[in-house]
Amino acid sequence: MKADCSTLSGSRGFTLIEAIVTITMTAIMAAMFIQIMGVSVIGNVKQINTLNNSMALYQVMEAMVTDYNNLMATSSTPLATFSSRVQNNTGNYGTYTVVSNGYVSYNSNGVESTASGTGTGAQTLKVKISNGVITLTMLFTQ
Repeated sequence: MKADCSTLSGSRGFTLIEAIVTITMTAIMAAMFIQIMGVSVIGNVKQINTLNNSMALYQVMEAMVTDYNNLMATSSTPLATFSSRVQNNTGNYGTYTVVSNGYVSYNSNGVESTASGTGTGAQTLKVKISNGVITLTMLFTQ
């Protein structure tokens, strides 16, 4: 039996040019996909790090609030004692940097001004802390 050459040559597979074009297009699409995924993965890591830094600072804040509530019940000068603990980091709250720690007052229009004080009387202590990435501001009153 003799085979027909015209039918066999057409059904044998891809030509060399078809294979090269397919490989080239696959390589281009893979490069684009890797570039997009790389940006996406790096962006997600930054968001997770920011969230971790935020949560760590919120835990510090919660420890400060708990300590201040305890001082309100046990200390005769809770604001002064608390201000000292925050400034010197002797309250074992966690890792933070004090940006500002001082007494403030507000007028009837809500404008803040610096107030002098030792923690006695009806005053407001403004504490601003940071962990290098996130900054939190808290107000403590007596």
